[in-house]
Amino acid sequence: MTYSKTIVRGLGFPEAPRWHDGRLWYIDIPRHELRAVDLDGRDELVEAFEHRPATIGFLPDGSPLVAFAQTKQIVNAKSNSVFCDLGRIENNGVQFAKFGDMVVDDSGQLYIGCSMPRTQVGQSPWNYSDIIVQVTHGEARVVETGCSAPNGMCILPRTRKLVLAESLLHRLSAWTIAADGTLSNRTVYSELEDHVPDGICSDSESAIWVAGLLSRQTARVSTSGKIIKTIDATDGRMPTATALGGPEGRHLFVTACKTASGSLNSWDDVLTAEGFVEVIELDSPRLDSPSP
Repeated sequence: MTYSKTIVRGLGFPEAPRWHDGRLWYIDIPRHELRAVDLDGRDELVEAFEHRPATIGFLPDGSPLVAFAQTKQIVNAKSNSVFCDLGRIENNGVQFAKFGDMVVDDSGQLYIGCSMPRTQVGQSPWNYSDIIVQVTHGEARVVETGCSAPNGMCILPRTRKLVLAESLLHRLSAWTIAADGTLSNRTVYSELEDHVPDGICSDSESAIWVAGLLSRQTARVSTSGKIIKTIDATDGRMPTATALGGPEGRHLFVTACKTASGSLNSWDDVLTAEGFVEVIELDSPRLDSPSP
């Protein structure tokens, strides 16, 4: 199977796709844009920002949330108000440096990955001290430390597990979510070998679709952690994130990019990338709930 259709071309670096209200919403990171596209490829600039967006999510009332690492704030883009200020969030007295991805559950509680500054040249990703922050009713707290390059997130409702892509460790990790939102029972959900996981989403069988950035494949991972399907990217593009949506929840969206160097080794590669939105119509399974 290959990507069946490219519905948006000529973007910068698209990320954080979310199916909401009949369209796929996503951000273009270097262009500081929130955009939305329908299945027919009608793409719209929803809002342009002063600061660079890192990720997005939706509250149960439909309000879009946008996270900005430069201000360390999560903003409600509908009301143009600060949903949560994470400026005081620290790990061992050190403030985090940037956001990874976030996921919002059906109650409006969210989790967001935060990467700490890299203070040692050549520091092993096995020794990173990145964190996961929980936000409930606008109040934030650290619920996990010792993560490594936190990236895509999803929640598996059947088991109430939070799954996180730890990109530089080539794996998915999982935690059990308690009634108060705290995390426990950390496990390795899947070892992904050659896949560097970026954005992820889950489907109705609780399998996880992983954007394999450097493998140039999208992989489907079963509940046992095994890779059960891979889809090659179009024209050697690098998948950056996945989302399920469409009227029946059977459309797999993949944001992807190409760079002049053929890799993503620097911020210059991100700034000069050409981005795309791809879509594949699946026979099954369907969108899980909540969507990330």
